[in-house]
Amino acid sequence: MTNPRNNPKGFWHKEQNLTKISGRWDITGVAGVVDNVVGHGFTVARDAANAGNYIITFTDGFACLLQAQANVIADSGGGAIDLYAQLGAFTPGASGACTLVVRTKAIGVSTDPTATDGVCFEATLYGEDLEGY
Repeated sequence: MTNPRNNPKGFWHKEQNLTKISGRWDITGVAGVVDNVVGHGFTVARDAANAGNYIITFTDGFACLLQAQANVIADSGGGAIDLYAQLGAFTPGASGACTLVVRTKAIGVSTDPTATDGVCFEATLYGEDLEGY
């Protein structure tokens, strides 16, 4: 696709297609604390100001989130059994600045998963925006 001046328009990714990133993190020891991160292409940290909110930071830059999903893994079989995951804001950006928020909630209230539980996610993203070129 091009614009009237024949400049590239749309989204570009180094592999010329979508990028799928998936991962998991466990909550061990203390409720809400991230541990045992599994997956590549992202880091994750708990939002210190908001219980139950986790910020996924992608190591590559992305301009568009096509789709994503997240789930709470109730390994303990206890308190997390009523928790669910909800996607929050996606912030497009360059490498290390592109983020996706995942919230863990119970009855509509952000709640930290208990120890021995976990969270998993999958996101499909587009690469760099070429509109300005």
